[in-house]
Amino acid sequence: MKQQTFNTALVADSSATGFISMADLMAQFDMPNTPSRRSIVTGEVVAAIRGGFLVSLGLKSDSIVRDANPGELVVGQSYEFYVSDQDGDADGEIELSFKSAKTWSRLSALTESKDVVIAQVHNDPRRAISRSSASDRVGGLIAFVDGVRCFIPRRELPQRCRIDSLVGTEIAVQVLSVDPSAGRTGAVVLSHNNALAVIRKNRLEELNTGDLVSGSIVAIIESGLLVDLGSELTGLVPRSEIGGDRKVDMSTRFQRGDQVTVKVINRNVEAGRISLSIRAARSESFLSGITEGQVITGVVARFEQYGAFVCLNDCIDGLLHNVDLATVSGRREKLIAGETIEVEVSTIDREKGRVGLSRKAMSN
Repeated sequence: MKQQTFNTALVADSSATGFISMADLMAQFDMPNTPSRRSIVTGEVVAAIRGGFLVSLGLKSDSIVRDANPGELVVGQSYEFYVSDQDGDADGEIELSFKSAKTWSRLSALTESKDVVIAQVHNDPRRAISRSSASDRVGGLIAFVDGVRCFIPRRELPQRCRIDSLVGTEIAVQVLSVDPSAGRTGAVVLSHNNALAVIRKNRLEELNTGDLVSGSIVAIIESGLLVDLGSELTGLVPRSEIGGDRKVDMSTRFQRGDQVTVKVINRNVEAGRISLSIRAARSESFLSGITEGQVITGVVARFEQYGAFVCLNDCIDGLLHNVDLATVSGRREKLIAGETIEVEVSTIDREKGRVGLSRKAMSN
């Protein structure tokens, strides 16, 4: 090792007595500091030993790596390592971890990529839920990603979510920030909300207007039905898109958990909204199965100047024109809203979803 030479004039002039303190002397040279525990350092592999590798960090003694497999490290090459333990001075042995460094590197990369990963929430309720010591308010959740302890703030969890229901479960997360030196609390901060938003958006982008999909009813509200389409995406079936009878009590026909087939009638990826129709889904199947001349049963839904609309199969309104009404004793028959009648299919426009009806044959 090359021997250092000192500027004796500088040493002599640095004090009135002609001597310099050790601190002043060391300040003149770039001496490496002992890395702190939980920090990421770069070192050169100097030798392979039984049970590990020796790594030089530029200190007086080499550090040791025990968790690298043969072939992962090459003597003479430099790598990043995680300081897992050290004795506290430049002469003490420092234990490094190659695997932990790779884990922290991956976590750091996730803050840039915004990829969604899976976190395992602590399975002990007393340790999983972080609370404020002053107010006992829930501060967030403790979870693990690749074995690293992480923190999910309460604001990064769904507002109406029951925190205790997540204990011991696997949830999707995004990595917000990474600081291996921050200690056990706050070293890695995660967001469940961001991950759910990404999953929802991906699911929305998979669907197109006109698609038929299956879902489960999760709520019956005044404006319609909320249907879970999977991947955290919930769509609305407006009352007008449920069936032919707009005034029907939805709770008598549907229950939470019912499986339904719906048609996508509108979607907004940016707003995260999707509108669905049970009527349209049923009508598509119904239209493909009827033929011209077929006699079917329907319910008189409403009247217009030119005729009446008859709801067929509780999903599609067929037009019964005034000229196609039956005649009784020389007079055109009168229909009543809500009345169940038989009609003959006269025309079918499957592309536009229109059906023309007739009652003329019924008078014969």
